[in-house]
Amino acid sequence: HIQQYLGEYDEAIKLFTRSYEIMKKLNGENNHETALRHLCIGNVYMLQGKYSEALTFFKQGQEVILKTVGPEHLNNATALVNIGMIACVNGNFTEALDLQNQALEIKKKLIGEDTEDVAKIYQNIGFINEHQEKLQESLKNYQKALEIYSKVEEQTKADLDAQKASVHKALGTVYYRLGKAQDALQSYQEYITFIEKGTHKIPPEAAREYNNLAGLCKQFGDLQSALGYYEKAALILENSVHNLYPLLAHIYENTARVHFAQKKISECLNFLEKAKSVAEQIHG
Repeated sequence: HIQQYLGEYDEAIKLFTRSYEIMKKLNGENNHETALRHLCIGNVYMLQGKYSEALTFFKQGQEVILKTVGPEHLNNATALVNIGMIACVNGNFTEALDLQNQALEIKKKLIGEDTEDVAKIYQNIGFINEHQEKLQESLKNYQKALEIYSKVEEQTKADLDAQKASVHKALGTVYYRLGKAQDALQSYQEYITFIEKGTHKIPPEAAREYNNLAGLCKQFGDLQSALGYYEKAALILENSVHNLYPLLAHIYENTARVHFAQKKISECLNFLEKAKSVAEQIHG
């Protein structure tokens, strides 16, 4: 698990495989603990984006779980969740939703609704709804996830800021697409507040949220805040390992537009040149 957390995926797979072989030798193939090793290996493959391999291990694990402890078990629900998310990645949204809902019913029955696991499933369902373009349904499920995360945090004193931040990020995108500017602004700000206070490096993909937040500030006439967020978005991408992102050129163009609105023509031209330079390097 430590190697998986550190991103050392190949080493994690070796260790889980070794553990699986030991469990298989001690307890046989059709053993619940052996099945859990299948799920662990599947998780690592999923994190690597190797969805076909992940699906094989998830299904093998689930088959043993069904034989040993039956369908009404938390680990079967976990397998359903994982198989469902791979179905979503493959564009099979109806299947993905069905599997998430099966898992949801098992989890609610066994551990109740106000749990972190159940909140995560609502978040998954919101994600699938979003990809189906069912934005209102997506909004409802993301809000439900956020509500449960907040309840669990209050009841257990657990630190679920990261989980809540991921929902705020998703809500910001859905509100943005629905044209609900004020709600999108608030959700993005919640997400940005979390990642800026963290100890980890801000991931390159967060530049999109900074860019969207800047656009919302511009929409509300707050040009100075817009410039600040565009600057942060650009800095994230400029400092990333591979900084030739099409988004970077777009951010430079957006920055140029704000400078133009402020009648700062020299700065506007400077950022247009930057945008042109990035675009030329990308397209050759």
